[in-house]
Amino acid sequence: MDFMCQQLGVSRSGDHAWKERPESERHKAVRALDERPNGTLAAPGQEA
Repeated sequence: MDFMCQQLGVSRSGDHAWKERPESERHKAVRALDERPNGTLAAPGQEA
């Protein structure tokens, strides 16, 4: 973990704080696209 934080230029405490934040609306939308059953990608509200 120390190596990854060093390479990314972040502190361990900053990494921990990031993990504890609630999921953003943007991330929820991206995750929903990733979970589409047919594996296609489309903008939210569009059918593929």
